[in-house]
Amino acid sequence: VKKHLDKEPRVIARGHSSYYQGWFQLEHFEEILRDKISTLRYAYDIDVTEFNNGTKFLNPHNNTANRNEILKFMRNGASIRLNRPFEWEETTWKMVALLDSFFGVTCGCNVYITPGRRPSGYAPHANDVDNFVLMANGSMRWRVFKPLDDGVLPLDPGPDIPLEHLP
Repeated sequence: VKKHLDKEPRVIARGHSSYYQGWFQLEHFEEILRDKISTLRYAYDIDVTEFNNGTKFLNPHNNTANRNEILKFMRNGASIRLNRPFEWEETTWKMVALLDSFFGVTCGCNVYITPGRRPSGYAPHANDVDNFVLMANGSMRWRVFKPLDDGVLPLDPGPDIPLEHLP
């Protein structure tokens, strides 16, 4: 793992879909929406975004999330990001705790839910941290690139990257 950190993307594919059973699933998200929705706040706990034809649309809200509103956004093709799902789901909490221990640093975790008819709700962007992506459900075409600026990760998350600047 350390050979690849900060240097290049790495894909590890498991040969069978049952390998990921028990990880955060759509059912967990639906349970959080049903049982914990009154505690979820937009922009802090949950985000709603869309990305169409090179333009990102953020659905800004400054209040508590509303279950029916979230479900409507999903039906209309928006992507949902649930920040810190380990606060509500024990298996994810255990996974993040193992990563904390392995790397010796505090790790974070977000869940991204993108309806099947949309390729992504997020514009191309550079991250200022190493990311581990666990694709637990469905399928998606991922495009992951080496850092664009001489192989160096940015110190801060930058603006979205225009499509024409991608290799």
